[in-house]
Amino acid sequence: MDLDPRIGAAPAAYVAEIATRTRDVLGGDLLAVCLMGSAALGDYRPGRSDIDVAVVTGRPLPVVAREALVGALEHEALPCPARGLELVAYDPTGLVQPRGPAYLINLNTGPRMDRQVSFDPAESPQFWFTLDVAIGRTLGRALRVPPPDDVFPELPDALVRAAALDS
Repeated sequence: MDLDPRIGAAPAAYVAEIATRTRDVLGGDLLAVCLMGSAALGDYRPGRSDIDVAVVTGRPLPVVAREALVGALEHEALPCPARGLELVAYDPTGLVQPRGPAYLINLNTGPRMDRQVSFDPAESPQFWFTLDVAIGRTLGRALRVPPPDDVFPELPDALVRAAALDS
């Protein structure tokens, strides 16, 4: 995995461990792991930035599998060297919802971030996930193939514009 060297050794090793643990927990259900946000865009700022990761599974995961992934990646199990980890997991059906992507897991965890775990997309503003998928499709970085443009659908322009306005 080639990451921008400006991300630093500790965050790069952390991101690699996220990909490994995700594969270990999900096995054959895992399709892709993508680095998103500032670390993927070359704008990561040590001490200020968080690390954004998207996971795409091959099918909807039962709650026990979601809980296992959260348990393997939360800060207490894998200390985050950044402000925090924002990880979102999707399945192919959730990625193509008419109102925008619906996640399986929304995890925020880290030393300077309030812990949040949600398995219910109705608990979070929809626009975040629509924008993440739209941006990640072209600017995300594959940590485990296939690349983001192969797993994230091209969202309708009207949906992305509405999400931008809602944000």
